[in-house]
Amino acid sequence: MRRSGHALDWEIKPLPFKIYPTLEPLRLPTALPVVGMDTFTALEAAPITRPAPLDLDRLAALLFFSAGVTRAKTYPGGGQIHFRAAPSTGALYQTEVYVVAGAVEGLAAGIYHFNPGDFSLRRLRDGDWRGALASAAADEGLAAQPASIVLSAIYWRNTWKYQARGYRHLFWDSGSMLSNLLAAATALDLPARVVTGFVDLEVNGLLALDGEKEGALVLVPVGGQGKAAPPAPVIAAIEPEVIPLSSSEVDYPLLRDAYANSALDSESEALAWRDEARAPSRPPPAGALVALPAPRPSAGRTLAETITARGSTREFSGAPIGADELSTTSISP
Repeated sequence: MRRSGHALDWEIKPLPFKIYPTLEPLRLPTALPVVGMDTFTALEAAPITRPAPLDLDRLAALLFFSAGVTRAKTYPGGGQIHFRAAPSTGALYQTEVYVVAGAVEGLAAGIYHFNPGDFSLRRLRDGDWRGALASAAADEGLAAQPASIVLSAIYWRNTWKYQARGYRHLFWDSGSMLSNLLAAATALDLPARVVTGFVDLEVNGLLALDGEKEGALVLVPVGGQGKAAPPAPVIAAIEPEVIPLSSSEVDYPLLRDAYANSALDSESEALAWRDEARAPSRPPPAGALVALPAPRPSAGRTLAETITARGSTREFSGAPIGADELSTTSISP
């Protein structure tokens, strides 16, 4: 890395938001539902027995607490940095968010892109496309849940700084956002799960992504099971206008090749991959087990407070942690 000679070209630093200039924004409500659940309780992600209806207010809360702009800071000279709900390597935020909505109260069925900059949705396709997403994932459950949130990544926004190493960051950063999303869903009484196996080409086409520059990473169906969506219509290619992130970009074929080599090409391949992933892959642990103390029962602050307080302060005490703190870190969604 030190010998690469790579330096940051600030003249072509990518825009922080993906902008569709010809699509009308649908402003999301800002009077969000109270997310008052304790942080640790939300992270435990206990099964939800009485799901709340997925309406536009709850969808807005999910988007805000996973990918929203929590605050902004302006520096002398006019430069501005946006603090986001989930962290990102280099504060570059290459993870994009889309919503495939079919039965969300207060929102017409369609496929939408979420822009955190103006807290709006922009509709890419009209109609109920949950069936198409379920087919691409070989998972009928996606057609019966009210909506699915899809996380993708724009490569250049990260490779501008990290070059081909950005491939690993796509998943680090989307994983951080995913953790927020699952915890927020629990706090809002919305069942949510993660689908990582799907036909990449079909999902990318459904979202109208430029496969050379952006790729889908994970699907998150949200909400209680309801009536399944009707069969999806034929997916016609669309090319909505998108403002370029920079005046010029540098291509890193190694990253694109890594994405292509991990892609699934058919529904049967997605099913086979999922079955194999469920099989035990490691032997049970051997040797003496060391019991940990019980984790702390609560964080002492709500999930909303924890997320909105997040920031890269780089202020570390240097003090060792205790066994109860180690035990508490095992809480995860």
